[in-house]
Amino acid sequence: MNPLPGSDLYYNYKKYGAVKQVGNTFSVGLIPNGLTPDDLNHYSKLAWKRFYLRPRIIWNELRRINLRRLISGIKAFWKAVTR
Repeated sequence: MNPLPGSDLYYNYKKYGAVKQVGNTFSVGLIPNGLTPDDLNHYSKLAWKRFYLRPRIIWNELRRINLRRLISGIKAFWKAVTR
């Protein structure tokens, strides 16, 4: 989560954790109390894997196979999971 300037969370973040300035939406912006940035990255990768490696998702992609789209999706998935 990245608290946006002007939002309630941005002004009250100290109740929930620390805010780290980031340049994009895929980076950790709010580090909740009790967690580390490494924990958040680990759980983020786990969520990506659990969502996109479901048999139904894979089957749907294979059914309407478009080679360019499939390769692009694999690259995006790999990049998200290995960063």
